[in-house]
Amino acid sequence: MVYLFVGNDLRAKDIKLADIKNKLFPYGKGLDLDYELFYADKLDDPDQIRKSLLSVPIMASKRLVVIRSINKLSASDKDFILEFARSKREDIVLVLDSNDTDTRKAYLSKISVYAKVFRFCKQAGKTVFDMADTICRGRGVDALKILHGLFSEGQPPLRILGALVWYWGRYKKLMSKETFRRDLLVLQEADLDIKRSRLPAQHAVEVAIVRLIYNRKGRC
Repeated sequence: MVYLFVGNDLRAKDIKLADIKNKLFPYGKGLDLDYELFYADKLDDPDQIRKSLLSVPIMASKRLVVIRSINKLSASDKDFILEFARSKREDIVLVLDSNDTDTRKAYLSKISVYAKVFRFCKQAGKTVFDMADTICRGRGVDALKILHGLFSEGQPPLRILGALVWYWGRYKKLMSKETFRRDLLVLQEADLDIKRSRLPAQHAVEVAIVRLIYNRKGRC
């Protein structure tokens, strides 16, 4: 399986990559042995990528290989990866990452034929992370305005919730342990409300935002 990440929203890419890791390596099992990350402009050995893609899983059922900044790969590496994508190997998941947004460009156009493409482009308006920052400042009205803006743009509620979970995990050190614990329970309950159809998805996220604001008392 080949995934192609395009766009400039690095945090959204990290969230998606973390989701892929969690599915391939439950509880981190096999992550040390069957996961490799490469930066195309920092390769010590020109054969590193080829060796990795020709390897087989050691502990997990599949290997995960991530290559950042693929536009900086050598011509020969690009050709090799294109042939790999055509082979459709089932035991390796390859994630290719580019900051370009135009998949019509020559190489991206070729590789996208054999890949599942995800676009991560920052919008001119407010993002989920802007909303999270606003929540942490206790500005409830502003946070809800951003949320409704995200809904109007068609952002899926579960994706918004997933981004909030990632944000809380990343910035937990800025919060008290008690606040972090309460917030995490709020996010977990919202996730269950959606997945078990206890509340409409948008309403469940809105309730979660209100509860997160209530937990703040003006600060994270």
